[in-house]
Amino acid sequence: MLSDDDTFQPLSDADLIMSVAASKPWSPPSIDDVMMWGKHKGLTYRAMAARDPGYARWAASKIAGLRGQLSAEALALHLGVTE
Repeated sequence: MLSDDDTFQPLSDADLIMSVAASKPWSPPSIDDVMMWGKHKGLTYRAMAARDPGYARWAASKIAGLRGQLSAEALALHLGVTE
């Protein structure tokens, strides 16, 4: 219970992410994960690639690591590229 001295403090983005992450079992990253960065923050990688393939292409070529890899995978799926 809150006392008269307590005030509501909204969670920061980092605290919110950690609370959500703690409530879900671990699973490998996928293109259905929600992007927590960039101008398409809040969309899944799959939705971002479908909505803005040019941005997915840019992210795949310019952003190192997992974010770039997931962007590339989502773009490939959107374009129908198969191995």
